[in-house]
Amino acid sequence: MSSLNKIPQNNGNHEANTMKLVSVILPFYNAEKYLSSALDSIFLQSYQNLEIILVNDGSTDGSCNVAFEAVNKDTRVRYIELAGPHGHVAAGRNAGIKIASGEYITFQDADDISDQSRIEKQVAFLEKNSEAELVSCLSTDFSDDGSIERADGGAEFLTSSQIAKNLYRCNSIIQACALFRYEVFTRYGLYDEETPYAKDYEYWLRMLRMGAVFHKLPEILYRRRIHSQQWMSVNAGSLVQNSMRLKIESALLPHRKNDSRELVIWGWGTAGKAFYEVAKEYELPVRHILDGVPDVWGTRVGDLTVVSPHNILNWGGRYLYILCTYPGLAMAREIMEEVKLEHHKDYFEFA
Repeated sequence: MSSLNKIPQNNGNHEANTMKLVSVILPFYNAEKYLSSALDSIFLQSYQNLEIILVNDGSTDGSCNVAFEAVNKDTRVRYIELAGPHGHVAAGRNAGIKIASGEYITFQDADDISDQSRIEKQVAFLEKNSEAELVSCLSTDFSDDGSIERADGGAEFLTSSQIAKNLYRCNSIIQACALFRYEVFTRYGLYDEETPYAKDYEYWLRMLRMGAVFHKLPEILYRRRIHSQQWMSVNAGSLVQNSMRLKIESALLPHRKNDSRELVIWGWGTAGKAFYEVAKEYELPVRHILDGVPDVWGTRVGDLTVVSPHNILNWGGRYLYILCTYPGLAMAREIMEEVKLEHHKDYFEFA
């Protein structure tokens, strides 16, 4: 895991009415097609006290020409290149953080678009809420051909307590939507460039374990472009299992140091099947599989059989339950409460 060796120091002599500097870090790799649009959305921000750090992570197309034009166009733009072959966006983010001068840090993906008021509204929130360490926002997904235009999920998780309670269920914060206080990266470290998967999610879970205070504005202030060449699309098949590995490593394995109960999976959909496969990698003892849909009862999974969740009324606290059911989550919580099982003690919500 990366850490800061040198921390840029603000001089602290700003007058009270001076807008605080925001560092916008934009890593890019072969983003010639979209980089200008992403940059324009930052140039046109209503909040203008910015430094814009462009990080070239091994591009082989004309991206660097777009970046050089931006440097010549706007004195707020800085440009750096990473040594070596193309890596992961986490390396670009870390490189930008290390040279950033702003009191606030935010990111922009090279193929996305920020709403003109995004940074202004996020800075205003952090200025008024000193306990919040970062503030995110809602986003919408879109495609160039218009076939995709949808609001992203996560609108039900806005406050710190809501985000914290549900973060093991789902990654409800999009990395490029967040504005951070600079101190976040001295307190929690940089992005882990060594972990092979879900680096942003790993960072959120790390912050959660250390007591971070999150928040999210209930406004769509970011547009995320969906296309076939982006990392998320190229690696879509592994995202669910990779996220499940992080959940197991961050929450379940530490818990099992003092709890040797066998596991019961509730939910035999995508998440339940992903947990089952990853659990085998960690040699975790799965004893039963439950599902609230009667049509799947009796389905054989290795030497196990999918059965009704009402068995929990008889089992009680004999097992450690892993809730991998989103449609049946309300029912699952009711049964957990009825048999007096405790969240993060007797059961975990992983979907």
